[in-house]
Amino acid sequence: MNFFNLAVYFTFLIKITFVVLAIYHLLLEAKNRKHKSAENEKNIHKIEYFKNRFELFFKFLMSCLLIYAFYPRRTIPIQQSIEFKILCFLFGIILLISAKWEIILHDSIYLKYFKESRKIISN
Repeated sequence: MNFFNLAVYFTFLIKITFVVLAIYHLLLEAKNRKHKSAENEKNIHKIEYFKNRFELFFKFLMSCLLIYAFYPRRTIPIQQSIEFKILCFLFGIILLISAKWEIILHDSIYLKYFKESRKIISN
């Protein structure tokens, strides 16, 4: 097993840990809606803290893996495993989901035209 495969497996482990923390966070929030308590709030904040750190660490590791895997001056290409392809796919989805779309949509010219056209049609 080479360095690249080891790094891919480690990144995969970080992603799985993030998913487990995200599910646990959702369960704690659902429990807190039914029975509010200071202990639940404290646990929710703690889990959210670690969940955010694992997500950031995953993004960092994936960025490093992508830089390493697609270095333009590499003479021998790296064999990409199915795990690496899955991680790249998940990384793309996470970047799309975590993008600040409200910034883009707020300043969008087309969205302004759409809102104006809806006003004209409804009048």
